[in-house]
Amino acid sequence: MGQGGNPFMIEKARPLILGHRGVVNLHQENTLAGFRRARELGIDGVELDVQLTKDGKVVVFHDDTTERLTGVQGRIKEMTWDEVSKLRVQRELYMGVDPDGSAVIMRYAQEERIPLLAEVLAELGSAIAINIELKPAKPSWSERKLGRAAARVIRDAQAEDTVIVTSFDFFKLRDLEAEHAPIHSGFAYDDDTVNYLPTWLRDFPELPSELAARDEINSNPETLVNAILEANTVGRWIGSSVVAAEHTLLDSNTIERFRERGMAFGSYTIFPLEMTGVRRRFSDEEHVERLRWLCERGGDWVETDDPERAMTLTQ
Repeated sequence: MGQGGNPFMIEKARPLILGHRGVVNLHQENTLAGFRRARELGIDGVELDVQLTKDGKVVVFHDDTTERLTGVQGRIKEMTWDEVSKLRVQRELYMGVDPDGSAVIMRYAQEERIPLLAEVLAELGSAIAINIELKPAKPSWSERKLGRAAARVIRDAQAEDTVIVTSFDFFKLRDLEAEHAPIHSGFAYDDDTVNYLPTWLRDFPELPSELAARDEINSNPETLVNAILEANTVGRWIGSSVVAAEHTLLDSNTIERFRERGMAFGSYTIFPLEMTGVRRRFSDEEHVERLRWLCERGGDWVETDDPERAMTLTQ
């Protein structure tokens, strides 16, 4: 990895396979142990999540609150790095619910600490590709500084040719681009977007006219979000070079439209460990077919909770 340009952006025979939050069936999510295991297994890359501490440190952590992962009540943005660094990700974790509504509990060999983004970039170097997701999901102008802070960490690590940055928060992405434009970044859409994105985008003046011109707009919410996605209104405002979307939102034209714009396109989550918040639930067989479909369409990366299996199926 690292030869011939950013792996997300160059032509490739198949999509990159990214371990969603590492290799969660073997190690706790968003931990150095999981990222190291992905590298050892020959996985193409990983997706990870970052938050900003009270004192401005970019930490690799998914949830806004610390209780699910560490057993200690707290909020990352209200804690200093010294406080966060003392926490440990537990051996037994609640991950969500399965298609039957039963709790998904994962058990691991040992506790793991929470890393800084700078540590992860130093550890992995250019060995594997990394999608850094800026959390939390809801766009907030007041919390946009995470974008600038992450940009500085990436710039200091000279990781522009290894990473991309995605987020559900367009304000953070815009601040990231303002801080360091060479970073490839873009907006992410999931199938829960139908519940909030149209409301968030009311202030984009060009959006109503673009959508009005689309004959397929109707009462189907997924169709509405697909149209917003393909219009790339958010991407143009941010200055995006990549875009990510839940695979359930895609139709036969979506990836092609972004490839024509010269943008990299990624999708998630194949073979999900849990189904919390997923509107359209696919069977295992349907996920296999969807992975093959994404490969045929020429996507640039696919995120999965079972990267070993996905790598085998795409060889």
